[in-house]
Amino acid sequence: MFEEFFAHCKPTDEVKPSKKRVNKNIAAVRSLIETEGISMTETKRKIRIKPLIIAAAAVVASMATLFTVNASTGGELVRFFIGGKEIEGGYQDYIDDDGYRHMAFDAIVPVEALNYAVIFDSDVADFEEAVRVVTDESDPELFENLRQYSAAQDEIIREREALMEAGVDKAELPELPSPTEFGIVFKDSELCYWNFYEVLEDGNTHGYGGCIAGSFMETGAAEDHRRGTKASEHQNYDSDTKRFHLELYYYVG
Repeated sequence: MFEEFFAHCKPTDEVKPSKKRVNKNIAAVRSLIETEGISMTETKRKIRIKPLIIAAAAVVASMATLFTVNASTGGELVRFFIGGKEIEGGYQDYIDDDGYRHMAFDAIVPVEALNYAVIFDSDVADFEEAVRVVTDESDPELFENLRQYSAAQDEIIREREALMEAGVDKAELPELPSPTEFGIVFKDSELCYWNFYEVLEDGNTHGYGGCIAGSFMETGAAEDHRRGTKASEHQNYDSDTKRFHLELYYYVG
């Protein structure tokens, strides 16, 4: 299990987007991430960033080249709604030469789409059922549960950090909460990647996200083999869109 689930890319270009662009693109680019050994809990990242930092990081995102939906996604089309708009995403499911199954999802969405979750079901053969996208509009109960779960994790993490600074042994630290305590339940065959942002009163953003997975990536043939996820998000200022990519991989033999 990896506790550090997300890594962030640092801006290398001193050119800054306009204030209008900054205001419209509140979500900073999320760098490519890859983890090994996902479990049902403790796959969370939290971001607190000031708008100026977001603006600088977004410059990196603007360098990414975006294509049309059909050209960038490939595979089967998956339709879903964000902000009342129907979006077409692409879904791919294949096994590589080394015996690893890859389930991947791509979509070009409005740049202001900040709150969403993508759920894969490894047991479903029909691509229209194997991946689904939900938002805080289509499933407000799930997102409210995720907010409560994240807040509870924050509290326990702060407590753990204080106890560790006081010299308390790791074995005696309080455990992080389980998603099931907050009504967040997925099947053993499912993986859910989720993300949402909130704008605080001081103008900063408070971002939460993470991955909750069942046991399918670490049992059976997958046991003792590499497994993980890759996720990236790149913004295009000219079209006010961003490309989101999510992929999971695990060994099937």
